[in-house]
Amino acid sequence: DVVLDSFFVTYDEEINERDTATSVSGMVGYDMSKQLRLEADVVYSRNPYYDDDVRGFFKLIYKFNITPQTKKGV
Repeated sequence: DVVLDSFFVTYDEEINERDTATSVSGMVGYDMSKQLRLEADVVYSRNPYYDDDVRGFFKLIYKFNITPQTKKGV
């Protein structure tokens, strides 16, 4: 999977000498098996509080099989 997202905001009044905010993000994900998935996210933001903010996030997702086992012969 690949996901890209962005937004642009304008403010009526300046906040910390800036009247806009921008964010761009992207995510890639790969199913390694039916139960195991790997994902990586990156977000870039520029807003009244941060000039250049870059964040990254990695996820390893494991799907547990917690369905109850049925008893045979009951």
